[in-house]
Amino acid sequence: MTLHFSPLSGVFRSRRGSGGVLPGRIVVERAVAVPVLVGGVGLLGGALGLGAFVTRVGAEQTGELALEVTIGRRHTMWLSDVAHLIDLALSPVAAVLVTVVVAWLVARRNVVAGVVVAVAIGGGWLVAGATKLLFLRLRPPMETVRALVSEVGTTSFPSGHTAFACSLLAAMVLLVRMWGRSSAWVWVVGVPVVLGVGASRLYLGAHYLGDVVASPLLVAGVTLSGVGLVSLFCGGRRVV
Repeated sequence: MTLHFSPLSGVFRSRRGSGGVLPGRIVVERAVAVPVLVGGVGLLGGALGLGAFVTRVGAEQTGELALEVTIGRRHTMWLSDVAHLIDLALSPVAAVLVTVVVAWLVARRNVVAGVVVAVAIGGGWLVAGATKLLFLRLRPPMETVRALVSEVGTTSFPSGHTAFACSLLAAMVLLVRMWGRSSAWVWVVGVPVVLGVGASRLYLGAHYLGDVVASPLLVAGVTLSGVGLVSLFCGGRRVV
């Protein structure tokens, strides 16, 4: 099986050849390198532009603080339990553990696929962490928004939990495409999960709306930029 980047069918378009190419080996084409790379850079630019805007204007002026205050007045016991469970499941320690376990399980079947999964998950998440240091946006004031969690870090933009969920989704899309299968079910399951994680961060009072919105933009930008760069520099060659 060989894999070709295609902007029309997700990220990869699988094509089975007669040469018995092992799953997980990627053949890239330069034809789509530029548009994919431009799209990725555009998404990254949009995320950074959003960060600059909300940081400069402030949460009070953007209406994000008012939204958090409104959410804080509508906490319920069962929603709080669900939000806390998501917070724990996607904590930094849990995220690292999930990344290692998933990559290891995939690598047992194919090393290259395992590396792709690890890079896809870790890449977007790490870029999100680095972006926090770029903007240093403070988290919502706990007492004002009735926050239900006390985060270790004070930087808010973007949401790390949401970024990890998006990175995991991106990795799963790449993985199923590498094995020549449809990614439709991954999107059907993954998108609601990402939305749920983002909503939980707002509910807990850990992030502003702009922080959550920026995470998918960043992760999608990193993923597409990576695909575009590989396609540009390795076009026509097999990446083993």
